[in-house]
Amino acid sequence: MPPVQKRTVSLPAKQARFIDSKVRAGTYASASEVGPVYDAMKADPKRAVSAKKAFAAVRARHAEKLKASKRGA
Repeated sequence: MPPVQKRTVSLPAKQARFIDSKVRAGTYASASEVGPVYDAMKADPKRAVSAKKAFAAVRARHAEKLKASKRGA
């Protein structure tokens, strides 16, 4: 990972609430993790995945882990 330079920025209240909500929900561990992802999505909206596809992937991964744990039991 390249060296990180710390910066402090001021945000409008609406953006600050958005970031805080993502951290509270557990989507990100800290506010500093939200920025790069947000910037990347703004730069290339095609990176987005529908909620339907995301949940399908999570369910499939969970099913595989359950199968693996039952084989090991």
